[in-house]
Amino acid sequence: MNIAIPDLYQLIEESFQNNKTVVISLKGKSMYPFLFDAEDKIMLEKATIIKKRDIVLYLRDNGNFVVHRVIKIKGDNYYITGDNQYKLEIVKRENIKGKVIQLIHLKKTILVSNKWYRFKVYLWCLNLFVRRCILKIMHTFSKKGTYKQN
Repeated sequence: MNIAIPDLYQLIEESFQNNKTVVISLKGKSMYPFLFDAEDKIMLEKATIIKKRDIVLYLRDNGNFVVHRVIKIKGDNYYITGDNQYKLEIVKRENIKGKVIQLIHLKKTILVSNKWYRFKVYLWCLNLFVRRCILKIMHTFSKKGTYKQN
């Protein structure tokens, strides 16, 4: 069954309005090394409270939906980037639609509240310059994580 993106988002929005969660598969490499293209799924809930280092589903001005991580919050502006990226994108609060509560990797469920997961994310988000250096090294040795920065 093929569903157009606007129709899919309408189904997601209806689920959020009914306090239900949604599980979607991922496409793209922008969240490597935490999430893998076509291998992982995420469980989303309606974005009510958003904190630094949360993974969110948001709507870009061009109409695309993206799943990336919040790096910094200043007022109504959320500074967001993929884990496989280092350039920040500013997103308004009203454009953030959902928040990831679980990762599903190879049929293993990881709660984003898990202390070990939170610790790894904390280290990964500490410094974007260091991340940039680590990514360059990782991409040198791995074809799976190769991703061109936008």
